[in-house]
Amino acid sequence: GGTRAGLFAGALAALPSNYVFERGGLAQAPYCGYVVYVLLCGLLTLRVLEKPTGMRLGLLGLVGGLSAWGSLLHLAYLAVCVAALYFRGALDRKKNYLLVATFLLGLSPVLYGNVAHPGVTVRQLGRKAYFSLTLARRYAEEEEEVQARSYRSLPLLQVLGAQPLKDGSFSLPGSLTGAVLVAGLLGSVFGFWKERADRPADARHAEAVALGLAGVALLVGIAGFTLQPVARYQVPLYPLLSILTAGWISRKFPRVALPAVAAVVLVRGFMLAVPPAHPARTPVEKVIETLLGNDLRFGYGGGVMYDFNFRSGEKVVLVALDHSRYEPYEQEVARADRIFYLYRLDQERKPVHQVFVEKLAAKGVRYRVLEVGDYRVLYDFDPRSAVSAEFVSEVRREFRQRKLSD
Repeated sequence: GGTRAGLFAGALAALPSNYVFERGGLAQAPYCGYVVYVLLCGLLTLRVLEKPTGMRLGLLGLVGGLSAWGSLLHLAYLAVCVAALYFRGALDRKKNYLLVATFLLGLSPVLYGNVAHPGVTVRQLGRKAYFSLTLARRYAEEEEEVQARSYRSLPLLQVLGAQPLKDGSFSLPGSLTGAVLVAGLLGSVFGFWKERADRPADARHAEAVALGLAGVALLVGIAGFTLQPVARYQVPLYPLLSILTAGWISRKFPRVALPAVAAVVLVRGFMLAVPPAHPARTPVEKVIETLLGNDLRFGYGGGVMYDFNFRSGEKVVLVALDHSRYEPYEQEVARADRIFYLYRLDQERKPVHQVFVEKLAAKGVRYRVLEVGDYRVLYDFDPRSAVSAEFVSEVRREFRQRKLSD
């Protein structure tokens, strides 16, 4: 589509949906990196197709390895890029070795972690897969129940901009701007097949890579690790569809391209400037400050709260009560002389929280309670030995049994 299409794509991608910006990840790790890695892999693939130098191949392998730090799902995107190179004849034995070597270099911290903690990644994925398969179509986060119902059948909606309302419907402005991107995707797929003989090779390659990456984002978001729609795994779809839509609309409808893109950008800008109201939550920094002020560093969380670990520079180490994604954190908490349990008030409905407090009461464990806005901290468990690693394992087993029997 040329420079004009590139400007349109940049304008569309620069103002994503509220979901992508807030919940899906441009404001939350690791999904910000998710978008960067996918786009960077796609760009490097096109550069290799343009001129397959060792430097470009090496960078692609390195970026592919680094991307797996955030999620092994990134490897599915890398597979699309390698397939594009293979089918276009851009690889040979020597280049294959270079690609693999740089990929392993980028992946080396993950490999080292699995040596230091034998098979930790495989074991964690196995546990997650077992639990997810057993609880297919079930959402662990109770506070997302309304949101989950809204996009269960059409997981693209929120990523593309449709904002779910309390009655289960979607806001009209976001739905219309999302429809533009859907039209761009469908138009690109149809045009790629119909016009394949009339377009230059580099344009076909670029569109094929973008369509392949978008297909993976859609597939991963529908299945992922849980065999259910997960919108946050589809975050890369927004910039990918922005690119495809900009190219398609610039090529097929040049006269309406500018007003159409401008309308989407204006609506997106307004929706980001005036976001839907959400219940106010206590800042994480305030909770961290309170924990450290009370000499509380190691504990369990009512949900996945690894942002506390990162924002505190690991001065606070939290492990999710229902499962552990990182064994060294689990071991640190288990060995600590003084631990705590942190949860938000809206997490009191979660089955794992209910199991935890019921078991504390059944064992006669006493504790102190600290209030920090909408967070609660249970700490100074007496006796401390009652809240052992074995106790937490019992909580997790009973939690899973309850979920299975529901």
